[in-house]
Amino acid sequence: MEQFTINIANKLDFKLSTPEEIGHVLGYRLKQQRISKRWTQQELADRTGLDVGTVKNLENKGQCALLTLIRIAMALDCISDLTNLFQLKISSIAEMEKAENLRKSKIKKRVR
Repeated sequence: MEQFTINIANKLDFKLSTPEEIGHVLGYRLKQQRISKRWTQQELADRTGLDVGTVKNLENKGQCALLTLIRIAMALDCISDLTNLFQLKISSIAEMEKAENLRKSKIKKRVR
């Protein structure tokens, strides 16, 4: 059964998943990362300044605040996995120019 869970956690297509499914998979992956370092939940909590209940909640329910996720990713040395999260994807020169013009117009509004 464990191998089945690992396969699902590694192959789940997030595009076809509910937010709850994604949360559970990320919580499971977090747990696997923690175990691979031979840390207890309490040790991870201590390293992140979080309550152990927060770590348990993330591992078991896949629920946490964004800053909690960032703290845990940093402690587990997985922070680089977040590098491309929400990064604007440019697929053409026209889109790149549009994004740059939008950025410039926002800067002009702030300067006024």
